[in-house]
Amino acid sequence: MTDKMEDKKKEVCRKNWENFWYYHKFHVIIGVFVIAVIAVFVRDKLKQIDYDYTVAVVTAEGIPQEALGELQSVLENIASDRNNDKKVHVLIQNYAIGNKNGESSNPQITMANQQKFIVDAQTGTSMLLIYTDEVYEMYKKQGLFAVEDGTPVKMGECSAFTEMKDGDSLRNLNISLRNIDESLWSKKKDLKAYYEDSERLLERFMYGDK
Repeated sequence: MTDKMEDKKKEVCRKNWENFWYYHKFHVIIGVFVIAVIAVFVRDKLKQIDYDYTVAVVTAEGIPQEALGELQSVLENIASDRNNDKKVHVLIQNYAIGNKNGESSNPQITMANQQKFIVDAQTGTSMLLIYTDEVYEMYKKQGLFAVEDGTPVKMGECSAFTEMKDGDSLRNLNISLRNIDESLWSKKKDLKAYYEDSERLLERFMYGDK
């Protein structure tokens, strides 16, 4: 008797489930999809890094990732925490824009990098610029670089560069602040403070904590 009652309960449960699934399966599927999307969004948001500084490295061809990673570490060790999250994060953007004629080993990537660098320059994303002599000649008439006496400072001459072991590909590049239209300071929140903090970071990189 007990077994029959148990079988009957199972049958009722099965029919109830089949009935529920028949009428609500699309709601369940949509609900699961929405929950999955929200979970991915929250996960990505938690992993998203809030960078204190962005530094543009502008060259004809790409710089080895090992050198860029080491440069990032050196800058993070001497930079100030701008967003007060008790961590310092520096994003290094390497824009491989080809030579003065736009020629490169990968034209499609070069074109994309050229467009990205133009947007960076227009918005003031990167206040610190690291660049080749050729890039300096390409953009100096536009007043992009904040260079005194027309002579950019070489990376290899800077105090903090001595800490780099894999910096040969960066040694002969130039480093400076970028010039920026001060009218942008009233249009973009915190831009002036970002510029001033970047200026202090450049001074520490060049001269140490003097």
